[in-house]
Amino acid sequence: MARGSRPAGDERSTSPPDESVLAALRAKSAEKRKRRAAVLEVIVFSLFVTVIMLTAYGERSPLAFHMTQNVKEHIMGGENDIPDITDIPSFWEWIEGDLIPATHSEEWYNGNVTDDYSVLPDMLTHQLGTIQLRQVRLQQGKA
Repeated sequence: MARGSRPAGDERSTSPPDESVLAALRAKSAEKRKRRAAVLEVIVFSLFVTVIMLTAYGERSPLAFHMTQNVKEHIMGGENDIPDITDIPSFWEWIEGDLIPATHSEEWYNGNVTDDYSVLPDMLTHQLGTIQLRQVRLQQGKA
């Protein structure tokens, strides 16, 4: 066999392929692209969810419960239930008697006066911001 000659039966055509063959190949290629895009979308979404979960649950302190209970005891005046406030005078009595002393420390355990108002009376917990009261008005019969 000479160089450059083709074996018998391996004749190539220079005419374009049949339109039905091209349509089938295009459909197969489009389906392959759709599968790749779907797999990529699932991978990106699962990566996103993983990052969100790690961010949300990664920095949880095992002492958070005890700190919350400590602050709750200071604010509620040693009780576990919300105080029974039925009128405006009892509300202001709770504010002045329990809430304000529980959120501002005036002196250290040894009697020295402190000028740091962001620390709670336990001298361990610091406020992250100012305390704000929000008034919620309920319509009668829709509680």
